[in-house]
Amino acid sequence: MKPVTSLRLKNFTAFEDLDFRPSEGINVLVGSNGTGKTHVMKLIYSLLSYTHFGKQVEEKILGVFLPTPMNLGRLVRRRRGVDNTEVKLTLADKLTVDIEWNSRSKEKAYRKNPIIALALKRKPESVIYIPVKEMLANAPGFQSLFATHEINFEEVYNDIIIHAFRPPRRGVPDDRRKALLDTLRKQMKGVVIKKEETFFLKTSGEGIIEFPLVAEGWRKLGLLWLLIQNQTLSKGSFLFWDEPESNLNPELQRTIANVLLELQRFGVQIFIATHDYTILKWFQLLHEKSDKIRYHAFERIEKNVVVNTTEDYFQIKPNKIAEAFDILYDEAIKKERGTKNK
Repeated sequence: MKPVTSLRLKNFTAFEDLDFRPSEGINVLVGSNGTGKTHVMKLIYSLLSYTHFGKQVEEKILGVFLPTPMNLGRLVRRRRGVDNTEVKLTLADKLTVDIEWNSRSKEKAYRKNPIIALALKRKPESVIYIPVKEMLANAPGFQSLFATHEINFEEVYNDIIIHAFRPPRRGVPDDRRKALLDTLRKQMKGVVIKKEETFFLKTSGEGIIEFPLVAEGWRKLGLLWLLIQNQTLSKGSFLFWDEPESNLNPELQRTIANVLLELQRFGVQIFIATHDYTILKWFQLLHEKSDKIRYHAFERIEKNVVVNTTEDYFQIKPNKIAEAFDILYDEAIKKERGTKNK
């Protein structure tokens, strides 16, 4: 599948009018809490992935966002009266998902191009969303429970377990994928194996360790290792990752940034939302001239959210992450000087 080139929104959650233009490589979404970064990623994910899971587009959107009640109208920008939501996703090959609904809609949207479902079904590439909460430690029994009971988990949690359970493809990994697997293996000091529905970290020194006993940062590396090993992450696929830095030691964030940069070099379109200065700086320091990376700064102005996009780290405006780091640094200097004066 070709990369996403634009997302147009009108009256969707926090957005009155949004024209989001991602890079075909890495897209780093930054901004204060409540500015809609995760909503943008979840919506694009839903629009790309619904046919892979045998669902209608409306069903996938509701399952990923999980409003209460389960009505599309709950995703319309909140204000008095009846408003229409318009959503248009465009890919590089001009394929589009173009739908709309209003604040009274329940489970059906108006589709301007119903042929889209057939078009997407013919595409074999994978669409992956890694949520903040690591799920492999909770994998035993989760899929069967999710399929038969009404449990209050967004579908992204079940989806990522499905992707992780995929077996490796036949053949020897190519050199680039093998290098990424070796990098991750060295950091987590082992490889991930599956026994029935349980994941384990197989190490050379401590033997086989069940995932609930493995450090959560290493479990995140293990998930990435699995998705590269089974080629879920390959040319033409899409990766959405919400706060990849969470529960990850800062020394491992360089590894994550390097792996993501390499994935975009062989054709994975990547979207991450982050609040962390370290991983943001690693992207800025490690990217090569030929890499395609774009920063999107989300900002709330009165009751609307706008997005400022740049390919230059130093032109991110506003950069709340760097601003907070500067304040912290200034406060540390003031305290140090005060201590010395005493």
